[in-house]
Amino acid sequence: MIDKTLMVYVILVSVCALGYIIYWLYNSNAEKKKELLKIFSITIIMLLMGYGCMLISKHYSVDSFNVKIDMSPFWHLQLGRYWNCGVILLAIRCGINMVESQQLWFAIWIVCTAVMVVMIYDSINNCAILVTEKKKWLLLFVIGIAVLNIYTMELMLFSEMAMVLAGANLFLGISIHSSLLNEQKMHWVVAIFFLTAAIGSYQSYIGVYEAYVLIGLYLKNRES
Repeated sequence: MIDKTLMVYVILVSVCALGYIIYWLYNSNAEKKKELLKIFSITIIMLLMGYGCMLISKHYSVDSFNVKIDMSPFWHLQLGRYWNCGVILLAIRCGINMVESQQLWFAIWIVCTAVMVVMIYDSINNCAILVTEKKKWLLLFVIGIAVLNIYTMELMLFSEMAMVLAGANLFLGISIHSSLLNEQKMHWVVAIFFLTAAIGSYQSYIGVYEAYVLIGLYLKNRES
């Protein structure tokens, strides 16, 4: 019963995330869409510079050979990582091996991470109301450092984790974006919903969420 529940949860959250992104883009004007596309393209290039080698050839970590034989979904559940468990159960049901298909999932991880960066950029930019290109480039650089550093690179050396972390990064971006959108309670409910999914993959995401949301709230209310 628990396995079916987690698989349904994974599908539900994924559909909701897609719906949120469509809603966000639909309500953005043409000029803003053009700016977001530029930021997305730059972020993709930046991530390819850091992680492109993982797409060229397969990489095997110390865990890869064990995971290739047994993906052990319920081991993740014992660690409180219910999102990971659900994703892996769904992958097993579909006959997908997270080690063998790592290059595909790493490409998806790069796209999801780029979307996350764009959403955080949009959130902070709306709070700070940046008008100069220099400040906007600086903001993108600071956010980029959060995903392109030695600690994240060390984590992604476990390339099989790209399958579960792709969605988690996307949900983290949505939760931050929704929290800083406005003061409506519904947006906080949406933020908590997606943050819960993100920390169901990697608990340290709660710290990333807190950092960006506190910075955004400070910038939004610094003159009040």
